[in-house]
Amino acid sequence: SGPVGKAFIKKMIADMIQMADEGKNLIIDTVPSDEEYQQLLTAFSKHQVILVGLKPPMQVVIDRENIRADRRPGTAKAEYDKFYGDKVFDVEIDTSKVPAHEAAQMIVEHMSAKNKLRK
Repeated sequence: SGPVGKAFIKKMIADMIQMADEGKNLIIDTVPSDEEYQQLLTAFSKHQVILVGLKPPMQVVIDRENIRADRRPGTAKAEYDKFYGDKVFDVEIDTSKVPAHEAAQMIVEHMSAKNKLRK
């Protein structure tokens, strides 16, 4: 991203850290670049974080792209390995097989097992 995008991401991360420092629980839904991923990991290093990867097989992502009018054909395949490549997740969920309510339960169970569930 260009300078405006980088400034936006920097401010967004700063705002999220401020909320986390205030004791707020956050769910951050993002598809970060490798650089943004590292910035987020560094920024949240003193907080309890669970990284959840919603990762359907590539063909499912391609099929989903094909039925959406707002996607440029070929983007899903081109970006798939770039997004999932070197990223490590605490919980990885195949959204082609796991319904949303079960995925949520998997996340809660992981949080409970790691004592990261705030009451």
